[in-house]
Amino acid sequence: MDTDVFDVVVVGAGIMGSSTAYYLVNQGRKVLLLEQFRLPHTRGSSHGQSRGFRKAYPQKFYANMTDEALEAWNRLERESGTSLYRRTGLLVVGKKGSQCLEETDVTLKQTNCSHERLSHAQMTKRYPQFSYPDNYEGVLDHTAGILWASAAVLAYQTVFRCRGGVLNDGDKVLRIIPADISEVVTSRARYKTRSVIITAGPWTNKILKDLGLSLPLKTLRTYLPYWRVAPNGGMSIEDKSAPCMSEKIGPDADENYVYHSPSAEYPGHVKIALHDGPEADPENPDETSQDDVIGKLADYIRSHLPFVHAKKPSIVEPCMYTMTPDHHFVLDRHPRYRNIIIGAGFSGHGFKMAPVVGKVLGQLSLGQSPSYDLTPFRISRFPGVKSHL
Repeated sequence: MDTDVFDVVVVGAGIMGSSTAYYLVNQGRKVLLLEQFRLPHTRGSSHGQSRGFRKAYPQKFYANMTDEALEAWNRLERESGTSLYRRTGLLVVGKKGSQCLEETDVTLKQTNCSHERLSHAQMTKRYPQFSYPDNYEGVLDHTAGILWASAAVLAYQTVFRCRGGVLNDGDKVLRIIPADISEVVTSRARYKTRSVIITAGPWTNKILKDLGLSLPLKTLRTYLPYWRVAPNGGMSIEDKSAPCMSEKIGPDADENYVYHSPSAEYPGHVKIALHDGPEADPENPDETSQDDVIGKLADYIRSHLPFVHAKKPSIVEPCMYTMTPDHHFVLDRHPRYRNIIIGAGFSGHGFKMAPVVGKVLGQLSLGQSPSYDLTPFRISRFPGVKSHL
């Protein structure tokens, strides 16, 4: 056996690449994890204070992944000695009878998730910090909560390295030369590997270009604003009646939503954000404006969150989404090169699923049957997308 050959090279050390590398090193594989920027950095989609965890999905195939994901997050906490998850519950609100509310309720029932359906009167009594019209109801997912984002990425990377994995940051991939033993050419070296897994976020298509593939991915510049909340406003993470919250809004109500989490990261402030943002170039993301997003959120706060100061946020942290047209992931092999695996298009809701995504991508790279039905995540669902070589 060639000792200079890695079993797998993972390209991109965000949450998906780090969880994938962790899974593979736990399978006894020789793994190299590459990151183009020096760590830690804020150029991608995995940094920052927090991300939400929920089982409250309209799609059952996502909800089915969350049980294993939560068990894996708990295991990583024990292995790393780091606190990564705080349960708060999630209140999904919407107009009575709305498709999203009804589908979420059905999915939680089908997956035996601890939850409640709340009438407007019940919701108002329990959560006086929220103000919604009489025709609104809620679904409360008891399993939901907050993941500490940057801490989770670091935990994966730390355990990965402790178990023999190699992590090279500041090592940008320039080209992948596919073969039975592929070569990954970077700004620093050339690496041989039996398999490549691409988890490069907004840079995915740049890497795929020389491999004759272009996926329908769009990069959005998103913003995570933190707004000042009134003292005793019932929105502290220490308050048992302060859940995370989400509501579908706007003309594209199946996809865009406002969400917030209780005050935890910055004292006296709550994160209230919009699952949307302007299209951006990942190389020059600061060229986009946040004014439209902030304006929409301020209007929302004035209408529904009476204890939050809506004039302007005190803190705004940037992030990026890599979107697919249907907002579902890509978890698949390259159409031509079976030992090149792609994980992409996590569309702003993938972080919570990282342990399962890492496992599935690892299984694909090892030629194993994946643990989940990947039909919703196949490249072939996009008409006209194929290898051009």
